[in-house]
Amino acid sequence: LLELYRQGMVEQKNGRIYYGESNLRSAALDGSDDRLENEIDGYDVVIDGTYTYYIDPRKGEHLFRANMDGSDPVCIYNKVVRCLRIAGNKLFFYDDDNDWTSSYNINTGEVLQLTNDPVNLPIITKDGIYGYSGNFRIVFVPHGQVGVKLLTDSWADTVNVAGDKIFYRDFDEDAYYMMDLDGSNKKKL
Repeated sequence: LLELYRQGMVEQKNGRIYYGESNLRSAALDGSDDRLENEIDGYDVVIDGTYTYYIDPRKGEHLFRANMDGSDPVCIYNKVVRCLRIAGNKLFFYDDDNDWTSSYNINTGEVLQLTNDPVNLPIITKDGIYGYSGNFRIVFVPHGQVGVKLLTDSWADTVNVAGDKIFYRDFDEDAYYMMDLDGSNKKKL
């Protein structure tokens, strides 16, 4: 559950915690009353409180929406999707067919291409999207803008954002680092 939370795949709605990788589960805020909400058999499951959004591996790995109980599934984006996340009224994902990162407005259905490169394992913050690019450099995509800002020159993975710091593993050195959100003040841990 902690890893799902880190990836932005745990939601708190209606006094419950909702989570899931291949279906939707929920629990009371104290961890009790764990229950299965639906059996959609998708992955990267996220919710907005009304709908469940997920990638359906049996139907082209396209983006689907269903009611919270899993009923009435409908394809809302018919391209191969990876790394689905939700923040506010937007879904963020990597469009594998076109090799770019996009957002999907759940109110209007508008799709906006954000980058010409994937942002893998994205972490959505109030300021934008952090993750690593197709060439394994840490990048940032500010909300409301198109394009990425490169934050590291070396290969990186295991990216995490906490407060005003980014923590990551430098793949070349096999060492862990932290830096400010703008990529400055890099410090080996």
